[in-house]
Amino acid sequence: MEGTVQESTANELWGYKDSTPGAPSKPVGVTLDAKDLSYSVNLGGTWKRLLRNVNLHLDPGDMCALMGPSGAGKSTLLDLIADRKLVGVWSGDILINQVPRSPWFNRDSAYVLQDDVHIGTLTCEETIRYAAWSRMPEGTTVEQREARVKQLLEMMGISHVKDSYVGDALHKGISGGQMKRLSIAVEIVSLPNLIFLDEPTSGLDSSIAFEVMAAVKNLATQNRTCVSTIHQPSPEVFALFDKCVLLSAGRVIYFGAADEAMHHFTRPELGYRYEEGTNSAEFIIDVCGGNILPEDALSDTPRQPEELEELFKNSKFNVTKPVERQELLPPLDTYTRRHATTKLTQFNMLMHRSWTAMWRDYADLKANIGKNVVLGILIGIVFYGEANLKGPLFEATGIPTAEQLTMTSLLFFAMMYCLMSNLQSIPALCNKNLIYRRDLASFGYCASPYWASSCIVNLPLMMISHTIFITLIFILCEFPGGADYYFFLYFLLFFANMTSFYFAMTLAAGTGNAQLAFAIFPVAFLFLCMFAGFTIAVDDVPEGWIWAPYVSYARWVFQGLMINEYNRFDGNDDTYGHGNGAQVIENYDFQDFNKYNS
Repeated sequence: MEGTVQESTANELWGYKDSTPGAPSKPVGVTLDAKDLSYSVNLGGTWKRLLRNVNLHLDPGDMCALMGPSGAGKSTLLDLIADRKLVGVWSGDILINQVPRSPWFNRDSAYVLQDDVHIGTLTCEETIRYAAWSRMPEGTTVEQREARVKQLLEMMGISHVKDSYVGDALHKGISGGQMKRLSIAVEIVSLPNLIFLDEPTSGLDSSIAFEVMAAVKNLATQNRTCVSTIHQPSPEVFALFDKCVLLSAGRVIYFGAADEAMHHFTRPELGYRYEEGTNSAEFIIDVCGGNILPEDALSDTPRQPEELEELFKNSKFNVTKPVERQELLPPLDTYTRRHATTKLTQFNMLMHRSWTAMWRDYADLKANIGKNVVLGILIGIVFYGEANLKGPLFEATGIPTAEQLTMTSLLFFAMMYCLMSNLQSIPALCNKNLIYRRDLASFGYCASPYWASSCIVNLPLMMISHTIFITLIFILCEFPGGADYYFFLYFLLFFANMTSFYFAMTLAAGTGNAQLAFAIFPVAFLFLCMFAGFTIAVDDVPEGWIWAPYVSYARWVFQGLMINEYNRFDGNDDTYGHGNGAQVIENYDFQDFNKYNS
């Protein structure tokens, strides 16, 4: 109850007229100020300054465009004021309502990435619903969440596709414009006062780009401050912006009303000529990039960013309001926790979302189950009846029999398949990792419930496919023993399968790149199997590598399988009076080990 009261208070302070979590409301808005903002990064020991003394002031309801040529610093500026920069050093002030940003600033703002990252097998409505589940305040009822979902679908103009799958590379889904509006809806599910967008029209044609930015304009008219980087907008899109910031080499060469930018550059002091009927946005970007020369230019050298910055500072168009930092005002921080909901709520949402997405991915389900059926039958045919090993285990000369080597190879190959079968999971895991990083930056949920749900949600499907594989090879290869042998084989290889999957998860999370993870996985797998005890006995490992068998989880799996198989020969000497199971285990240096410790 205390958390709910605190959330309501926070909503009121941030400008909501109605603090009921699900109710439509119009915020009174916030001001955004940057004062003498500079930013530098260390590149190989040399500091490079990407932003220089940026000043701007935005009022509630302003829709502002950050524009300039490539490398001008517009994305850097957006990330810096949105508190998304994790490296580099910055100076100056970034103020919200004339006070520094609160520690929970990312909860009070929305950041829409350039790339649309969603789960393809969820519908548009479900995608927003799951975001609302974890981002709306703890204690919000289902009815209030549903009201918010409906409100956002209507606000973004995607109500007609609410039951359509989002889609991805493998599943047909909604259009690019609808996808972008869905991304905006997901990020503004808590109805924040500040909205940041990184190239929202990238890859869209002019008509769809206008639809997307018109939806953003609708948000701005509700007293929300919207800041967007944008590259070469059409005249119709540019006309939607109230203000624009023009950057060149990290310097502000214009900040003010968007429809007055062209007039600034065509005044006599600058001398640029604008042809009526052409795109004014392209004209001012060309000026920023030095692609247009003034009419009275005496050389082919365009005006430098320093000169353009100075001309703007001394012009009547420079109307940036001076904002004095007020240390005595407290930050707008009344939250009692970093996230809107508890870890249990986040875990429940993530489990429900992952289950829904996984069981709808019929192609992946069929491929996963089909793969285990095919490999189980293939191994069963190749090693048909070979697991029914009776002895002798050694020839009269002490050389292992062909039957013993075949059985050992079967155990090793079955383990290898269980370890390698998770390689195809890496692309899906990397895609999930992108969604995770997006939600983590927005304070949608924290790491621990995501980790727990990721570890658990795949186990049922893994168990089904694993059961098919083990049962097929157990029957076709005619493994000995009864239920005790079967269940030991089943669970030891299942744990190996789990460990391999978690290793793939670690690679996907650590690299964030499917190609890099694909490259690392086989190398790591080769290392693990090299020291599993099959190719070289544990005690024969070269000095300097004696640690390797202890970190190879393949070694512990193979060791358990071998002891489980050959312990049943103890005390049963063959016709030649030697070569029992204990001798096989000793040859691999697996003696003095309890198989259940595996």
